Amino acid sequence: LKPTNIMVDDDEQVKVLDFGLAKLREPEREEFDPDDRQTELVTGAGQVLGTVAYMSPEQAEGKTVDSRSDIFSLGVILYEMITGERPFTGDSPLLILTAILRDRPEPITRLRNDLPRQLERILGFCLAKEPSRRFQTAIDLRNALEALRYELLAAPAESHTPTQEPLAGLARRTVATYVVAALLLGIGAGWLLSAGRAQDSDPLRRDRPVWDLVPIVRQGALADTPAFSPDGAWLAYASDVTGNMDLWRVRVGGGEPEQLTSAPEDETHPAWSPDQRSIAFSVANGQSAGLYLLSLSSGISSLLVSPGSHPEWSPAGQFIAYDWRGGVYVIPAGGSRGEQVLANTTGDPSPAWSPDGRSLYVWNRVMGDVQRIWLDGGQPQSLGLVPVGEEVASLSVSGSGNTLVMSRGPFGGVKTLWAVPLDPESGDVVGEPVRLTDPFSDHRHATVSVDGSLVAFAARRVERHLWEIPLDPTTGLATGGGTPLTSRAPLNYYPALSPDGSRLVWTSHQGAQAVLYSRLLNGGEEEKVTGAWGQGLREVGASFGPAGRQIAFASTVSGSYQVWKVPCIACVDTPVTRTADRVRDVLTAWSPTDSTVVFYSNRSSNWDIWSVDMEGNDEPRRLTSLPGAELYPVWHPDGSAITFRSDQGEGSDLWIMDPDGSSPRPWVESVGEEFWGAWSPVPERFYFSSDRSGSFEIWLRQQDGHHVQVTHDSSLTRGMPEEGLYTKFAVGTDGLILPIETRTGELYMLERPAR
Repeated sequence: LKPTNIMVDDDEQVKVLDFGLAKLREPEREEFDPDDRQTELVTGAGQVLGTVAYMSPEQAEGKTVDSRSDIFSLGVILYEMITGERPFTGDSPLLILTAILRDRPEPITRLRNDLPRQLERILGFCLAKEPSRRFQTAIDLRNALEALRYELLAAPAESHTPTQEPLAGLARRTVATYVVAALLLGIGAGWLLSAGRAQDSDPLRRDRPVWDLVPIVRQGALADTPAFSPDGAWLAYASDVTGNMDLWRVRVGGGEPEQLTSAPEDETHPAWSPDQRSIAFSVANGQSAGLYLLSLSSGISSLLVSPGSHPEWSPAGQFIAYDWRGGVYVIPAGGSRGEQVLANTTGDPSPAWSPDGRSLYVWNRVMGDVQRIWLDGGQPQSLGLVPVGEEVASLSVSGSGNTLVMSRGPFGGVKTLWAVPLDPESGDVVGEPVRLTDPFSDHRHATVSVDGSLVAFAARRVERHLWEIPLDPTTGLATGGGTPLTSRAPLNYYPALSPDGSRLVWTSHQGAQAVLYSRLLNGGEEEKVTGAWGQGLREVGASFGPAGRQIAFASTVSGSYQVWKVPCIACVDTPVTRTADRVRDVLTAWSPTDSTVVFYSNRSSNWDIWSVDMEGNDEPRRLTSLPGAELYPVWHPDGSAITFRSDQGEGSDLWIMDPDGSSPRPWVESVGEEFWGAWSPVPERFYFSSDRSGSFEIWLRQQDGHHVQVTHDSSLTRGMPEEGLYTKFAVGTDGLILPIETRTGELYMLERPAR
């Protein structure tokens, strides 16, 4: 790739004119001209061919090249488009080659101070010297640029006034947005080279509807969980603009937001009654947790049921569906004890009513799919709407009943909105999902107007980094602030420490991929662990072997989740278990004493703990067979026991069992929800994540069985993840390694343009 081989036609379509060297020729000029883009270098033995200034390092050295070489050349072109300067220069071909092999380009933000640092990071991935450290396909580069463009468009206002924005900031944002948009125009060339026919074979992009994106609420705070009123005139939502989450409403056509509640607790997930006289909502924390009903005429709230969350009215208004800790319940609108209609989904089911009110659509994480469940009994129906490696964050059905909108995306990654066509009479799925939004941020809690012309949603921005929190060696409690450990990617989770506590490995979300990275705790660069790349790849749940030289993890590189092992950083990984379809072997824990690895799997149509010998050829062995779901196994430091999370009844607690699966028994119990556990190198200290305080924090189970809260850092805008699945942490000799999120968000609306 080079500028003279790329043209833009009258329709602004990018064309690549040459897919290889048509002929080899020596430069005609006697004197080298560094500005001559046609200067080519030809050697004999090494076969170094091409235009010098746009060569990749491997091409310059005469090594084997692949599509990642095109990524480097495209990065050079993009750098030149942005700055007007080439990244690698010299007074002769040899000096340019030397710069390509050795030098780092001048950061673009030093050449132009109106450019975002995220763009600088993207170019860094393009221009990495090692091919394995670059974007692996042009689709990944396109996705990163696309996400940045939408992030610039959706950047929150600096003022708390919903529509006010400083003009200088707007001007800077506009310049950066146009630059990124121009780069996206040019990315088609690289896409053709690296992705072949991927675009033509994707009906979701080809048939995608055109919508206008309109900002609704931008208060410089966290706005979330919108809901259209039945007449489509109002949008209710939750916002922490006053300090904690209260309910608000705003007219769809514009106007000042109106506050509806002001209690000290956090009120979220408003749901309008069909007669529009009241709003059901959730209170998530404290002793008041449950579902409430707000009368819009009196402004008085009354308790419906406790506990409960995510209320949804049936179409005729007689019932309210809700979920609680993986179960789905239905309650009469007048209020009484809810009847459980589905249990142990191990996630947030987010129930949504079918048009006829006879069934519910729910996300069932155990089955890895959206299911339809009937209130009069019958076998749940899996709808085949969720690819392997992805999850659903919310579900909603349009007022007309012809569309199911789901928030869907990779586990641990940002979610986008998808529309699923329904038969409004039967509620059956009658077509394939169509993507409505691009991943410029995390899109959840969509609500659709009755006529289907408007879709409002929460556009949340979440950054999740790993931090090291120091612990007092005497008490085992946190001693204050911490130190960030990750910076390369915006989403990081599932940390694990080597046995000697010197090396950290975790899952890092970069673009559409979630891959393993590693670093030394006392310094050093973040390194990719495996050599695997690929669109949609997931590598999760790493754990070190006893000597710290091997790593077990789960990967989707062969399709469904399987357990793999890698003997060292950047070595070739090897499959250990085999799965197919929606069977998933995930989140490993390696025994500290031998080659046994435990993990959890839905091989038995339920989440159970299984074990496998990493050095043998035996099939995995099932260790648990309790009625609920068993997840997240962790070894005792001396290998004498395994702790795990178990759902028995309405809640979840931590249990412990012998290494062979015998004698399972409760270990940590509370009225809250426990998720992850981790043993300290000091064996009598067992740490765990729990939401018993109202949000997820780290707690300590002392030797005498008492529980002590260790961290006190969770809030609406900063703290441990809101979803227990991502609260996995690790314990070292000196501190905790845990994920900390920062959360902001606005409300947007998709509007069909007038025809």
